[in-house]
Amino acid sequence: MITDILRWFALFAASFVLQTAFIQTFAIGGVHPDLVLIALFLFAMRFGCLPATIVGFFTGLGQDLYATQLLGQNALGASVTGFFIGLFNVRVMRTDPVFKMVILVLAFMVHDITVSEVVLIKNHISQVTLFSEILFKTLPLTLYSMVIVALVYIWEYFFKPSSIQ
Repeated sequence: MITDILRWFALFAASFVLQTAFIQTFAIGGVHPDLVLIALFLFAMRFGCLPATIVGFFTGLGQDLYATQLLGQNALGASVTGFFIGLFNVRVMRTDPVFKMVILVLAFMVHDITVSEVVLIKNHISQVTLFSEILFKTLPLTLYSMVIVALVYIWEYFFKPSSIQ
């Protein structure tokens, strides 16, 4: 139990450090994966709605405290996203890797729409810009992140079959 908590804490801490310090070196065309959201996705698929919502809130709050954005927008986005992903908990619903990728795409959409809506409402910007944000920012970020999650699932399914419950 304690080792699982420490393992997940280490995963979130490492993803946050990599996201803030080193991820720009892996950018392709200015697009880089969101490692913290990937870690939240893996956590939520394993543990469900309530733990994912709580962990999402605290990871988003950590991102808010580090960034110069509006305090609370990442916490709100990560909480809503953690809840959404947690609905498809592996213990409740058996899903294949393709369906998990669809959930990942929808999770990135939910996260970015939530965060973008906060920014648009705060700055009194037209809702038309939301579509361009999704098309030019969210979709490339999602595709890049899908590659990383696919590698995790390939490793989990083919090289470590005992980890699947």
